[in-house]
Formats: sequence, structure tokens, C-alpha cells
Amino acid sequence: VDHHDVVYRNGNVFLGTDGGAYKHNEENGWQDIENISANLFYRIGYNPHRPDLYYGGLQDNGTVGGSGLDISNWVKYFGGDGFQIRFNADDPNVFYVETQNGNILRTEDGGADYVSFTSGLTGSRNWDMQYILSPHDQDILYTGTDRLWVRRSSKDLSWSPISGDLTDQENDPLSFREHNITCLSQSKINPDILYAGTSDGWVWSTENSIDFNNVSEGLPRNWISEVKASPTFERTVFVTVTGFKSNDFVPHIFRSDNLGQDWVDISGDLPNFAINDLYILEGYDDQYIFAATEIGVYVTENGGNTWDRLGNDFPFIQCFDLEYNPVAHQIMIGTHGKGLRTYDLEQLINVGTEDLNRVDLVNIYPNVSSTEIMIGTKINTMNFSYKLVNSSGQIKNIEAVNNSIDISGLAPGIHYLLISDGKSQETKRFVKI
Repeated sequence: VDHHDVVYRNGNVFLGTDGGAYKHNEENGWQDIENISANLFYRIGYNPHRPDLYYGGLQDNGTVGGSGLDISNWVKYFGGDGFQIRFNADDPNVFYVETQNGNILRTEDGGADYVSFTSGLTGSRNWDMQYILSPHDQDILYTGTDRLWVRRSSKDLSWSPISGDLTDQENDPLSFREHNITCLSQSKINPDILYAGTSDGWVWSTENSIDFNNVSEGLPRNWISEVKASPTFERTVFVTVTGFKSNDFVPHIFRSDNLGQDWVDISGDLPNFAINDLYILEGYDDQYIFAATEIGVYVTENGGNTWDRLGNDFPFIQCFDLEYNPVAHQIMIGTHGKGLRTYDLEQLINVGTEDLNRVDLVNIYPNVSSTEIMIGTKINTMNFSYKLVNSSGQIKNIEAVNNSIDISGLAPGIHYLLISDGKSQETKRFVKI
């Protein structure tokens, strides 16, 4: 991997690399000498088929997966510079990996074989080219070069453009070095609503997947680091703008409630450090928002009026990517220098003062069913709330009638039931057939 520093001392050679620190001498050869997580994650991923594992793409160390319970035995799924890994929620054997400059590959056998998935793409690609699987159809993929592309099926021979050039290559008033799409998002509510942000400071929206509108007016003209459609409100979208590459560290976070026609600054009292990513927690009316910054992660519980640093012991380090594990109720954080970290949201939301020991007191049965599941408990369920999480990570509230939950309308597959009394939460897994 890339080597960054070397020191010679008393017959030893000390080497700092993208993979950590090493020592060499004639007696022992090369040795890995640090036992800390110094990994450089660009992007991280959630696997609905293995919510107990964590995944991500590393600088010069490929795409990997594993857990903190077996820290020395992470699996390397692919090489090169690792970027976004995405999983097909409908098929555990199908997932995608990516290397630098948008080289996307697909596997249909759990990682034994890969096929390149970039045929037909033209135009400038970002070093960290983003692509997404549609939350409405896991066979539909979107990505962006200087324009937005779609692949309607894994059987398609190539990508098809659905927009013209969305960058400012001709005018370029601020002499941007790059002209490509840096981020994109599709509404979970309406599949026709799409957004894209570019390296040269433009944001675009469409509500019919055909006609794209430049909605950059009112935003600072700089690198668009993230655009996220609201998981709750159809026409609401969030955008972050970073001036990190031009020595402008002001935190820029904006919300629009009309597809980007008007913007409201929600950066509140964030410290002066650039924003790299956002995660809007589903099920809370866009009030809980997490921001990955150059010095850690910050959270708002009131839609952006005020922000607090997440965790008392989080390192002051670049944070590039955020994901959510709905089964463990964790925010996952990809850092550039301190590995992949998690934060248990029980500390922030529904924190209880007593341990109800639900492992013994709450059960669901049957855990394989086509019609309903039953709640079995010795606790009064009057104040219980229930949320359903499907394998795509989508969350919706649901009611229990006489301790029975109707699942007849759910799609077949793996689902999770989040049970809470407002003090603590437990997750149960079941299969709809």
C-alpha cells in the first residue's frame, strides 16, 4: 500500500503506511507494530442479511467486512482503493463493490466472482463516484459522471443516461478543478424524485425522472458533499456544501421543503469544520440528523436548531460516511484514520433507567409466518410501540391489536420488529413467507 513516512533508528526501520505502522530489522524481518484501529475508510455499508457484521472501503486496502468481536479476521472482498459497497436486500449472494474512479463490480455468488458493471458510462468520474440501489427496486441502480445514469436491471448490457450534462464545464467562473457528480439520492417515498450534487457547486432535482432543474440558487457555490432526500416528507431534501479544498471550513447544511426551490440554513451552532455526510434518522419527522464533519460527528434532536457532539470519547478525526444499522439501533461511522466506529442510539433515544431484561420477557411467534405474528410477554404492553424494518432498512410504525400484528401485506423476506416502551428497545427478527 502507499508508504508515507520512514524512520531509521538503532538498526530498525519504522514505516508508516495506509495500512498502519511496521518495523523491520535483520532479526525479525517486517512486523506489524500497532494494535490500534488506524484504518482509512472512505465509505461504509450495511448488510441486511448480516446485520452483525460491518463493511467498508479502505484507502489502498480494498473492500472489507468483519466485526469488533473478531477484530483480526476481517474478510477482504476486493482489492484496490475500496469505496462504496452496497447489498441487494432481496438476495444475500448479490452485492456490489467499487474501486477508485467509479469502477463498480457485481457479484452474484457472495464474492467468489465479480463482473465489471460500468459498461457504457462516459464522462468525468469522481474519485469517490457515488452509486445507489433504488429503495423501490433493488435491481435498479443509479450513478453519476457529468450526468445521471440508470441501469434498470442487472441484465442490462449497459447504463443509460437520464439527464444531460449537470456540471458547469463551459463557464466555470470559480475555476473548479473537477466537473462531475459527487452525490445523488432517490426519494424513498416517490421513485420519480431524484437529486444530484456536483463538484462545481450545483444541485439538481427532478420529480419525473426526466426533467432536471438547477436548484442551486441560495446555496454557497462550492463542492456539494451530500444531498439526501427526506425519509419522511416527499418534497423535503437536505444538502451539505464543503469548502475544505479551498480553505473554507464553514459548516453548510441546508433544508428545502419544495424540492430545492427555497433553502433554509440549519447549520445552527455547529463548529467551523466542513461537513462530509448527513444521516436523517427515519421515524422522527427529520428531527434527528447526524452530521459527519472533519473533527467528528454531531447530532441535532430539533431539526438543526442546535447541535451536540456525539459521544464523550469520540476522536477528533475526519469522518467521511454515515450509515444506520436498524437491527442494532446503531449509527455507523467511517473515519479516515480511526477505523469504523459505532454509536448505540439507546444512549440518545429511548434511554431507560431500568433494565427490563426483555430477552426473557418478550417473544414473537411464530417467527416464520404469512399472516400474523404474536407478541408474547409478561409485561403490560399498553405503552409499547412497534416499528417494522424491512431488509432494505426502511422503517414504518405499526400497531398491534390484542398482541397480534398483521403482516399479510408485507413483501416476502426477512423483517425486523423494533419493540419499545419509551425507555428501552428490543429487536426481533421474523420471516414473511
